[in-house]
Amino acid sequence: MKTQWDVLTQDHDEETQLLFRMAGQFPEAAVIPTRTLGLFAGVSHAAPPGHVSPLERALDRLYDVRLVEQPFEGGLTIS
Repeated sequence: MKTQWDVLTQDHDEETQLLFRMAGQFPEAAVIPTRTLGLFAGVSHAAPPGHVSPLERALDRLYDVRLVEQPFEGGLTIS
């Protein structure tokens, strides 16, 4: 049985892995502003117009594999 982490490592998604490792430094159920998390992890929130930022792409991937929850705009909760 594959874990959520196995899915991320299989995809060689280094930015998403880095973001999740940084999020893991916070207590469970902590609400973390996404830009702050991106800053700590070194994952940029900037993107050219019409493109998804590396931070948004990584966060979407973490949501997809159910490793984080998004309780409000601009923040997330560690699952």
